[in-house]
Amino acid sequence: MQLGAARKAIYDQPVKLMPRQFRKFRHLAGALALALALQINAQTTSKPWAERETKLANEYLSLLVQQPEYGRVLDLLWALYEKHDATKLLVENVSQQAEKSKFEAVKIVEAHLIRRSGDLKRAAQLYDDLLKAAPKNLILLKSRAEVARELSDPATAFTLIKKAAELTPADDPQAPQLWIELGGLAMASGRNAEAADAYERAAKQKPQDIDLARQVAQLLLQAGFPERAANFFSKLADQKDPQRKLDALYDLARIYEHADQFVKADKALTDGLALLHFRDGRYFDFFRRRVRLHERFGTLEDLRKTLVEAAKASPPSEQTLLDAARFFELTVEPDEQVRWLRTLVQAVPQVEDYRWQLVRTLLDHEGAAEAAKLLDERIKNDGTDLTAIVLLRCEADLRNGDANSAKERLLKLLEMQSSTDVEKQVLGFAQTRALDAVIETILRSRVERDPQKAEAVFDLAGFFRARRDVVAEDKLLHGFTESATTPEERQKRLSDASTFLAASNNLDSAIILAREAVSKPGASRGTWLHLAELLAEQGENDEAAEWIEKAWHASTTDEERVDVDERMLSILMGDTKATVKPATNGEFKLPDAFTGTGFASEDTEGTKREKLPERVLEFAQTVIASARKVDLKSKDAQATRFRGCWWAVRTSQFEDAYQLLNALEFDAVTEKKQPASLVLEQLKLDLAQEDENYALMERQLRRLSDLDAAGRVRYTLRLAELLMES
Repeated sequence: MQLGAARKAIYDQPVKLMPRQFRKFRHLAGALALALALQINAQTTSKPWAERETKLANEYLSLLVQQPEYGRVLDLLWALYEKHDATKLLVENVSQQAEKSKFEAVKIVEAHLIRRSGDLKRAAQLYDDLLKAAPKNLILLKSRAEVARELSDPATAFTLIKKAAELTPADDPQAPQLWIELGGLAMASGRNAEAADAYERAAKQKPQDIDLARQVAQLLLQAGFPERAANFFSKLADQKDPQRKLDALYDLARIYEHADQFVKADKALTDGLALLHFRDGRYFDFFRRRVRLHERFGTLEDLRKTLVEAAKASPPSEQTLLDAARFFELTVEPDEQVRWLRTLVQAVPQVEDYRWQLVRTLLDHEGAAEAAKLLDERIKNDGTDLTAIVLLRCEADLRNGDANSAKERLLKLLEMQSSTDVEKQVLGFAQTRALDAVIETILRSRVERDPQKAEAVFDLAGFFRARRDVVAEDKLLHGFTESATTPEERQKRLSDASTFLAASNNLDSAIILAREAVSKPGASRGTWLHLAELLAEQGENDEAAEWIEKAWHASTTDEERVDVDERMLSILMGDTKATVKPATNGEFKLPDAFTGTGFASEDTEGTKREKLPERVLEFAQTVIASARKVDLKSKDAQATRFRGCWWAVRTSQFEDAYQLLNALEFDAVTEKKQPASLVLEQLKLDLAQEDENYALMERQLRRLSDLDAAGRVRYTLRLAELLMES
């Protein structure tokens, strides 16, 4: 450890005065750190330590000696030494200090470090020697138990953890976890009864901790002791806190159900229901659980009779009627559900929620006429009705086959309640039910409110397109583009409208607008590429190539130029659409040995390359020649060379590619290496892959893994594939 570029710096930090009984121990910690610094400093000159690392290492050592636990501090210390290839020296020098020291803490640190180095048997021996002198040391007991587990010695681990758990005070936060850990060891050995005892001891450490009780109950269930699991929640259910009591009853019912004890499970749920108001959302949770419980144990008919008899009492109570309706909803008996909802609405007319619940149920089960009548009794038609109720009434009209009435209601609602929220709800309703007149009204109103908003215009244009109203669509888009207040805004609107038309497969109109867009001020690289893509899609490749060439000269980065040249290559290859072909750039592909490609084939030839069209080769030769002759003082010299290299790689002209790559990487005058863009580094990888230059490929994959964080996984996988193939 190069602990200390300067020895004085180790102790420059101010130290608070401590009681006398701690000062000696503090002095020991500092002395140990300094001693290690002096011993290791001279042995790690190959990787010098920074002053900050020196201070950190000293601090870690001091902390470890003061609190010698196997954990985060030890990991940080080890990682620091590992960075300097000095872990072996660390272990050796701490061992030397421990041999001379009389302090237990130093010896524990030695055992921890030896364990961290992987020598588990030696670490176990050291822990055993220390335990002879300090048999109640919790750190030693837990550390030795962990080593025993790693050495596949569960019996020793069980004995040590049990002793540690018994020695740990009940108020120690680690106490419950130690008993749970002990139970897990017993379970692994098939001693379920001992495991259950340990789990119960864990719960006793914190008797009011409901989360711990749940954990222990689940563990007891796994151990095969449902009755003992239920005991925890039985006690919790007796407390005064209503929320804790409800939670305990719910869990208690689950445990009894798991143990096939129907009567006790039903009682727990019934007790929970008695604590809740029937309109409380939690009441329905308990009620549903009770119905499912009876369904599982085949006693659903008994519960049905009980609930129906209670609902038939005179006069009936709101709760019993609601319970009956809920029961038939859960058991999917719509006729009975409607029957009891009707009774509930008549008995408690002041609760409007029951009326809407009945309406919803009727609409879902061919009762639209009755639903309409119930709704008409409450609708005022004066603009104050809730939107949700009006929509329910419209749904009743639609289910009765009266779409015109539904349309009129919605239009009136929009007229009387001019809010965006209402408009949004109505539009969603109309779209799902194909009410075109309502949809068009809303979309037109949005355009009228904000005619400059492209989103509103295109929504309406899309509606016209779906209804095959080409005249209305053209008129709308023409008005949108013509209403621009500046040439730049008009150019942007033309491009947006062209994109919209292209997405609608109206290429002719899209090209007309795109041509107009490129003729306006503000036309740029993106505009030209958009027109080129549309032209290529129409098969007009020659003109598309001209616009792409113009876009290349407007590009400012290697990435933009590659994008343009990919489109140019696509067009020259004769594709009907100038789609961008993704570069390989180290993309991972499983070897043929895993995919079965070429299995049992007699073809032993090398890589077969696609035969390129003549015009692709001619264009590449022109670009490569320009790159060779480019004026080095020209501002476009590097871009022209990069383009020549790219085309040389894509057309497998490797000699030219290497020469141009060399010109890009090294200054022609000073012959010094120049900074390279990430795109150039990726192109270099493409060249290595095309030329099957495995040495260069491996170097580039490693280099790109460092340079390109976003693609690191991809490059690593490709490198692994390459190493498997080699």
